[in-house]
Amino acid sequence: MPHPRRTAALTLGLLAAGLSACSVSSPLTIASSGAALAETRAIAIEEADRAYTTRSQFADALSAAFAQRAIAADPEARTLADFSLAMRDAEQGVLRGNGSEGEDAEQDWIAAPRKARRFDECEAKQLRGTLVLLDRATGKVIYRGSGEATECQFGEAQIAALAERLVADALRTEAD
Repeated sequence: MPHPRRTAALTLGLLAAGLSACSVSSPLTIASSGAALAETRAIAIEEADRAYTTRSQFADALSAAFAQRAIAADPEARTLADFSLAMRDAEQGVLRGNGSEGEDAEQDWIAAPRKARRFDECEAKQLRGTLVLLDRATGKVIYRGSGEATECQFGEAQIAALAERLVADALRTEAD
């Protein structure tokens, strides 16, 4: 029969090892509406102010993702692409509306806050990007997609992955 102290020590050791491996990472998820973008050879992508580094990185990544699929950036194209990018502490949420209903009212979250966990290895950040494709002639929304992920840090690679997944979703193709 195993010794109770050894069993308890082994259990605590395994528990500590498992908890130390906890991560704040959550996979990139995409939510979208609208039809797939019809066959097109060009798209007009909104210009990004270079003073806002992450926004300009996202604009460049969207352009590159469209270009990989032989869709050129053309300011006169019939299809317009508008986008937004936000990075925030994951413990802060984003409410729909003004949130004035009071604390007891059920909240309508666009992005719910992530509860901090005791063994988090960092202060988690959330990256959320949105891509909207519009028909220039009618103003009709063709596609609207949002993607978000939670990590310790975000950089150019994660921004490019977000752009790639949104473009793939808009065209209903697989991400490269």
